[in-house]
Amino acid sequence: MRRTFTTITALGAVLALAACNGDSTDDTATGEDTAAVETMDGTTDTDSDAATAGATDDDTATATAGATDDATTTAGATDDDATTAGAGQDGASAGGMTDPVCAEFFETQGTPLAERATDQFEVVGAGDDLDPVSFSEVNLLNGRIATLVEDADGEHADLLERINAPFDEVVDAVTSEDLGNEPEIVIPDVDTSDAEAALEEFEAACA
Repeated sequence: MRRTFTTITALGAVLALAACNGDSTDDTATGEDTAAVETMDGTTDTDSDAATAGATDDDTATATAGATDDATTTAGATDDDATTAGAGQDGASAGGMTDPVCAEFFETQGTPLAERATDQFEVVGAGDDLDPVSFSEVNLLNGRIATLVEDADGEHADLLERINAPFDEVVDAVTSEDLGNEPEIVIPDVDTSDAEAALEEFEAACA
C-alpha cells in the first residue's frame, strides 16, 4: 500500500512537470508567433514606407519634370513673343522709304522737310513782309532742298526743284537787295501752286 502511494505520487509529479513544460512550450510558441507577427508587421511597415517613399519620389520627379516642361514652354512662348515683336519692328522698318532722298525729305527726325515746305508755302504765298526769323527759316529750308536736289536723280531731282522754286525766288530777291537783316523784309509775290502739286507728286513717287 505504501509503495503504491509512492508510485502514484511520483506519477503525479511527472504529470505536473509535463504540464509545466507544456505551458512553457506554449508560452515560447506564443512568443515566437508574436515575434513572427511583429516581424511580419515590421517588414510590412518597412515595405510600405519604402513604397510610399518611392511613390513620393515618383511624384516629385513627375512634378519637377512638369514644372520644367512648363518653364520650357513659357520660355518658348517668351521667345516667340520676342520674335514676333522683332518681326513687327522689322516690318515697320521695311514699311519706311528705302530711297535716301525720299527718306530725308519725308522722314527726317523732328519736323520733316515736307511738312516745313507746306508751312512755308503759306508764308511766302501770302506775300506779306517777313521778319528776319521768318526769312531765316525760308532761307534754311531752301538750302536743305537744294542739297537734296544734288543727291537726287532724274524725276526726283526735277520734282524737288519745282518744290523749291518759290523759295528760290524769295531768297534770290532778298539777298540780291541785301535785305536779310532788315526789321521788315519785303518779298515778291510768288505762285506756290506748282510747287504744292510737285510735293504731292514727289510723295506719290516715293511711296
